[in-house]
Amino acid sequence: MRKLFVIGLLVFSALIPDGRCAAVNWQSYPEGMKAAGQEGRKVFLYFKSGRCPYCIKMERITFADPEVIDYLNTHFVAIQVNGDREHELVKK
Repeated sequence: MRKLFVIGLLVFSALIPDGRCAAVNWQSYPEGMKAAGQEGRKVFLYFKSGRCPYCIKMERITFADPEVIDYLNTHFVAIQVNGDREHELVKK
């Protein structure tokens, strides 16, 4: 069992560039808009819902892709809005 765990750990760590777990640097709407204004960067605004199958697929596949992560973090201030909780912002 221990041997299987070690092999799994090695495979998992080989998939992570530089041994780190990269992720999109999501910010809340107010923080992200403020940062974009201060830094003069474009905004990538992502509205999501826990019931949306396309959102779930985007998070599992697209937003887990190292190239997408690097591109978003380099060129944009990434803002994630949860439509299930932030109803007023969605209406706005």
